[in-house]
Order: sequence, then C-alpha cells, then structure tokens
Amino acid sequence: MNKKLLSFAMVFLLSLSFTVNTYAMDKRVKSSKSWTVTKEITKKEAKENKKYWKEGYLKGKAQGYVDSKKYHYANVVLFTNKTSHDKESGRTWGSGKVSVDTDWDKKMSCFLDMYYAHVYYGFES
Repeated sequence: MNKKLLSFAMVFLLSLSFTVNTYAMDKRVKSSKSWTVTKEITKKEAKENKKYWKEGYLKGKAQGYVDSKKYHYANVVLFTNKTSHDKESGRTWGSGKVSVDTDWDKKMSCFLDMYYAHVYYGFES
C-alpha cells in the first residue's frame, strides 16, 4: 500500500511541475496589447472590391501597441481565422509606446467577426 501511495504522490508532484506557465514575461516591456477593428461593408465598397467583399459583411484591420523604455519595434498581424496570416503592419521602431495598425483587409470579408490580431516586438541586439 505504501508503494502505491508513494507512486501516486510522485506522479501527482510531477504533474504539478508541468502546469507551470511556459511564457515568460519580458521585463523590458511595460505593456502590450492587440485588437481588431471591424466595420460593415457598404454597398459602394462592395461594388469597388466585388471579388472579395459583400455588402453587409464585415471588413477588418488589426491594431496594437508595445510600451517599453528601451528602443524596440512593434509589428501587428491580422488573421482572418486562427491560422491564416492575412495582413501585417510592418515593423515600427521607437521607444515608449509604439502603436501599429494594418490597412483594411481586402482579401477577405466575414459574415461574423472572425478576425484575430497578434502584436510582436523585438529589441536592438
């Protein structure tokens, strides 16, 4: 019985060690955030970009920022679903709060709000 209890305790303790968050917070970054902006496509816009857009559907763009005292870049990426990389802002360099955004996505329109955004950053080496 003691061996079973000891085995259970070892497995339990090992399982606890694997639940530790694997994402480390970069101490150089004060804050960061990304979000999407959606807007209903008008009849005129749908006519101008009729290959991809439909009236009443949503168009989207990504916005975000990274705040750090150190010189860094921020880059925001728009996804039209969880895996499809669609638009990118490009790297914007600066110190303090560096804000970035993409243009409106013209390759995809969504009936539902299915846009996602992620902000990326880096520092000078």
